[in-house]
Amino acid sequence: MARLLDVTCAGSIVWLIGMGCVTVVAQPASAQAIPRPPSPASRDRELTARPVKVLNSIPIVEFRFRSLRGSMAKWFLTLRSAFRAIRFADTLSHSSSLSRISLPYKRAVLAGAMALPILGAAYLWFLVDPQRTFYSALFHEGVTALTVLAAAVLAAAAYRNYHRSGDPFLRHVCLGFLGFIFVYTPHGLLTRLADHHATAFLMFGPAARLVLSIYLLIAVLHFYDLPDEPALRSKRFQWWPHLLSFTLLDLLLYSLTMSPTGLSLGNVTIAESLALTGTGIAVAVTVSQRIRASLMSFHLFALLLFVQACAAFLLGRPWSHLWWFAHFIGAAGVCVLGYAMVRVFETTNSFHTAYDEGELFEKLRARSQELEAANRQLTAFSDRISQSLTERRQAEEALKQAHEKLTGWVDELEERHREITLMSEMGNLLQSCISAREASTVIAESAKKLFPGDSGGLYMLNATQNLLEMDASWGQAPLGAAVFEANECWALRRGRAHQVEDLSSGLVCAHVSTPISFGCFCVPMMAQGQALGVFHLRLGAPLQTQADGPGKPKLNLAQTIAEQIALALANLNLRETLRHQSTRDPLTGLFNRRYMEASLERELCQAERTQDPLGLIMLDIDHFKRVNDTYSHEAGDTLLRALGTFLQSQVRGGDIACRYGGEEFTLILPAASAEATAERAEHVREAVTRLKVQYRDEPLGAVTFSLGIAVYPEHGTTPEALMRTADLALYRAKALGRNRVVVGEVAADPTHLP
Repeated sequence: MARLLDVTCAGSIVWLIGMGCVTVVAQPASAQAIPRPPSPASRDRELTARPVKVLNSIPIVEFRFRSLRGSMAKWFLTLRSAFRAIRFADTLSHSSSLSRISLPYKRAVLAGAMALPILGAAYLWFLVDPQRTFYSALFHEGVTALTVLAAAVLAAAAYRNYHRSGDPFLRHVCLGFLGFIFVYTPHGLLTRLADHHATAFLMFGPAARLVLSIYLLIAVLHFYDLPDEPALRSKRFQWWPHLLSFTLLDLLLYSLTMSPTGLSLGNVTIAESLALTGTGIAVAVTVSQRIRASLMSFHLFALLLFVQACAAFLLGRPWSHLWWFAHFIGAAGVCVLGYAMVRVFETTNSFHTAYDEGELFEKLRARSQELEAANRQLTAFSDRISQSLTERRQAEEALKQAHEKLTGWVDELEERHREITLMSEMGNLLQSCISAREASTVIAESAKKLFPGDSGGLYMLNATQNLLEMDASWGQAPLGAAVFEANECWALRRGRAHQVEDLSSGLVCAHVSTPISFGCFCVPMMAQGQALGVFHLRLGAPLQTQADGPGKPKLNLAQTIAEQIALALANLNLRETLRHQSTRDPLTGLFNRRYMEASLERELCQAERTQDPLGLIMLDIDHFKRVNDTYSHEAGDTLLRALGTFLQSQVRGGDIACRYGGEEFTLILPAASAEATAERAEHVREAVTRLKVQYRDEPLGAVTFSLGIAVYPEHGTTPEALMRTADLALYRAKALGRNRVVVGEVAADPTHLP
């Protein structure tokens, strides 16, 4: 409450100082008497005419520094008196004998602070000549920009608080000030139109205050709603409709004021009346809700300032001192509410639970009393301990035991850290492996470090034969069979780890060699619900008995390693499958055309470096369309699969057999001369005639090839040249009657296509 009174008094006096400065600076030197305010009829006539005088027509202004200095000194004394009154009220509140006086005194000070803007408006209405104006478009634009900036900061603070707490009250406050910014900004942008189109200039001010009052009223009505869910806070759809409606309101107001029916300043009076009514309703609803929140008094205070600002706008004519004073009252309301938003941001991000310094002081004083009581109890307890040597010895013994236990925990944590480091290193190495053989070597070396003194093996499952084969091993102890059936391991049968401490305490897997001195583990390696193998570990020392069972930490480590190995092997298998699918033809099992083109370019580079020849054979099945038309396309696929197997059996270790496309195939023969390539082609042509292919127990007839040959460097030095030469030779073989080998013609320029 004291903080609230400080802000109230200081803010009100600063507003009066600002308005006093404007009044004194803009007052003409020749003014001797203050005339009475004009009648309502004459005021209406003045409003319909040009609302202001041009700045150049204002008489020369005399700066009354002495009068201004005297006024500022009086206001400074008033401010100091207000602060002294607040401190006196705080002193009274801490005195139990004067507690009944302090509360009415604080309320009286608060009421007096609230009355200062009203008194200032009354002074300007009754005692200042309404004809006396201060016209400055630049100053008005600056005031509008500062007000919009303050509203933007307040909207940002409200949005940040809402995003963290989900308070619906803060969401509507943020929307209210966003609407105020959208609607009030044209008021400043249209300042230069005040001389020509006063309605367009003045209409946006009351409209902005009406929008703000409506949203502040909605915020109070939603004060007790539950916080919004985090997913809803970050969604933008709940903001865009409001922003679009604000923009449409700007366009509607501008269109209305620019229409013939909107030229009358009476529309501005109606809008100001609506803004005053809406703000008054918001004040009444806020008071009727009786919301018990620490910062709600700031909210109510700001609403009351908005009511006074609306009333001052309604009474004052444009560019008069009362009209300017209304701007400062509204800006003060924005500042008061902005202070509340900052307090919310600094505390709990929710208007429900935010607190001020007074509450903190009370809580601190209560906690200090509790700490003092606890300190007295602790002192008494220390005295009793110092008097009892027995209790002291017991405490020392307990401390010693705790130290030993802590030392054990530290050792265990260091061991866990070492294991985690080794497992992380093993995982990084497994990710870098490109074959299962490399992975097995990494696993064996890592297992030696993770299980020092123990022996073990890695068994991989051969799914086609349902056998497990030892892929890696470590340690000195014999492990048992290198190959065994899957049902011989209890771990694979049960689908979980199997532990044997000794022969008398458990079932020993059939593949484990006996005797077992200190026990063993079998952990299945599973990935995506499929068994990949078994991680077998034979202990080289007795298991330590621990609270969760003997050998439990080591078994957990083995299970973790088995899971990591299974995942790495599954990734390797997946990469191998993808590599095979990307380079192999799915029908024939031969390499595909893309692999053939890459291999041909690679082998040509190798041949160029080593100065070796390179043979290329292109093969085409004779009358393949006849097979499809006679038997069916499925029979043609059967023939292609058989020829794929046949060609794989006819190539050497370094040769590359590929399916070029359709019924065409390609053989790449590294280090093969023209004679050797021709001999190999003739051998393939003769061998394929002996191939017997059946489709649904029916022979498909004899199969023949037409073959074209190209050799590096005689027929070309580029892949394109070799392929073109071999292809032309293949066409000549077809033209000469099929089932024959044709060698390509030597090109004049081997680097170009023939």
